[in-house]
Amino acid sequence: MDQSVCTACGKLKSICTCTRNTVNHPSHYNQHPSGVECIDIIQWFPYNVGAVIKHLWRADLKGDRLEDLQKALTYLEKEIEREAIKHNHQIMGLNTVAREAIAKAEGGGAR
Repeated sequence: MDQSVCTACGKLKSICTCTRNTVNHPSHYNQHPSGVECIDIIQWFPYNVGAVIKHLWRADLKGDRLEDLQKALTYLEKEIEREAIKHNHQIMGLNTVAREAIAKAEGGGAR
């Protein structure tokens, strides 16, 4: 059971009834059997990865499982694309370094 405290009213989140509870602690984020609130996990991940976890986390709790699974897939595809772009930039950077080293070696060998 979640024993953390609501930042709005100071009560345990599990018994908090303040009006900000639906903003700060929506039920579809804190009904996990572990008692852990989703944001306590996803805050440590990059945005897209956190969004994937969030949509998977709440898929059975918010009402439209298929929509949440589709949203999770959308964020996963965005993260894969971002990672691929980053990887390609690293490869292009390594290729540039390699070309410069080869040119330097060839130029150095011709002297």
